[in-house]
Amino acid sequence: MTKLNNVTLDLFLYDIRNGLGQSQAEITENREQFKQKLPDIYGAKFDQIDDKYAEPEYQELLAERTIDFEFGTSQGYYYPVRLNDVYGLLIECELLQEQSIDHVMWIENLQKIILSKLEKQTSTMGETWLLSAQMNDLSKKYCLEIAQSCCTILINNTKIKFSPFLDGYLFECWVENQHVIIIFYQHEENEKKIADLYPDFMRLLAYHHKIMWAYRQGRKLKQFLKQEAVKTESHREELKLYMQQRFHANKFQQTLQKTWIILSDYNAKLNDLSYQASTIETNYFNYNKRLTTIETKIEQKLDCFKYFSERTQNKYLLQVKTDYRNLSPEVKSLEHMIEYIRASVAIEEEKRNRNFQNTVAIWGIGLATG
Repeated sequence: MTKLNNVTLDLFLYDIRNGLGQSQAEITENREQFKQKLPDIYGAKFDQIDDKYAEPEYQELLAERTIDFEFGTSQGYYYPVRLNDVYGLLIECELLQEQSIDHVMWIENLQKIILSKLEKQTSTMGETWLLSAQMNDLSKKYCLEIAQSCCTILINNTKIKFSPFLDGYLFECWVENQHVIIIFYQHEENEKKIADLYPDFMRLLAYHHKIMWAYRQGRKLKQFLKQEAVKTESHREELKLYMQQRFHANKFQQTLQKTWIILSDYNAKLNDLSYQASTIETNYFNYNKRLTTIETKIEQKLDCFKYFSERTQNKYLLQVKTDYRNLSPEVKSLEHMIEYIRASVAIEEEKRNRNFQNTVAIWGIGLATG
């Protein structure tokens, strides 16, 4: 019977540290929420390390690097880091006994242990489960079946891609902000090689989740902007109606005020959409660069990870850029609408002033001749 040894389940979890336009109070709140995912830490020391560098590429946040724990026949640790404007947390749990592959309920137990450590805290950006184990039977079909069973338990998804990895296989499965990586290897010395890659995985997965997060934000912004465009159209209809009636300056002024508010909100959200496109583009570049670093270290190509890279370029980045381009003309439309209202009010006021002056002149003539 085939057994699994050195079974390890890791959760890579990512939280926003400082988002676009966030105040210092909001940044502090983000930090406090992240710290709630960690047990018994010295808050002041954590804050001191966190504040030491303005934008660190990779900064460990504990003086002792990790916080260890034991749970029955398993052991593990917490490992928090800061990656520029994002917090990353690795929670690892390792089984101390070999496991049968005839049933994989042990992975559900491992997942429950890790989730219990979080005490129902969730990530704001995304998370990746990474399972690694040593096994003596590394037939591709056999490994694929086990990987599919594990993915079903972890994120209820079985759409898997794979690549050769060291002397075994690496499987990847993801949907939205949920992501699974499974590594099976044959020789025990590869356990350390995989562990040495964790800082690279921490970075690679951060770029993955920042791309997905920015894309989701872009979807929300698109919906908001489309709704604002509908409001603009209703104001255009108001103007058409006013033009057919006797001029009412107050009504025009009210429409002007509402249009100004829409323009202000629309412009701000449109700029946010452009920022999300830039975020995707930057992290797409960083993702590819880090993937190349990993491939160089293991001297193998990881084509399963390249699928995400291609999807980022051909869907996520393209979609957000297209949305920005398609939604940008509405700004000019709003500006023209505001200028039209202003001009209409100015012309009407000029007419009223002229009529008033003519009336005064007539009264003056009448008084003089009277």
